[in-house]
Amino acid sequence: MTSPTWTRKIEDIAEALHHAGGQCVVLIGAGCSKSAGIPLAGELIREVEQKFPSAHKRVPEADRRNYNKVMAKLVPGHRHDLLDAHINAARVNWAHLALAQLFKTGKLDRVLTVNFDPLLVRACAMVGLFPAIYDLATSSDFDEARIAPRSLFYLNGQHTGFVTLNTEEELEQHRGRQVGHVGAHAPVQPQHAATGCAPGR
Repeated sequence: MTSPTWTRKIEDIAEALHHAGGQCVVLIGAGCSKSAGIPLAGELIREVEQKFPSAHKRVPEADRRNYNKVMAKLVPGHRHDLLDAHINAARVNWAHLALAQLFKTGKLDRVLTVNFDPLLVRACAMVGLFPAIYDLATSSDFDEARIAPRSLFYLNGQHTGFVTLNTEEELEQHRGRQVGHVGAHAPVQPQHAATGCAPGR
């Protein structure tokens, strides 16, 4: 069974935000930071091929376009250095500033990110907001009742953190640590993923 494809216009998203009463979640990924100067997975794979050709050759040919499998062939220090160079040079973009403003005005309650970068944190600081930050890659406990309002969740770790989840093995080890709720009693349902807003709020 295939999942439904959701397409929304900006007007639809604005309407959903308006009616959500601040109980809204946004999930961001690599596309959010691309224009800030952080390469996408395919670009990072090509960089690994150029800078670490021996490691790249150890990846089975069928897997050489798989980010997780390519990164698994690098030692953690090389992985960290590769990503750090881009993250340290990156700059906050309009997407980060817009999310920060939505946070500040109470239109958003949570942001979940699979990115390692601190760009949304910087954008929030620029608008005078300091959200609670949860790094789920290093957290051994998850207590929904203790989640602060206006929270940012790093699902795969932070680039300055103790753990960044880059390989399939690392992701599998941390699979059980996922955010399952957007608010006090509202589980994330697939049908609401398009807007990220909980119904009836």
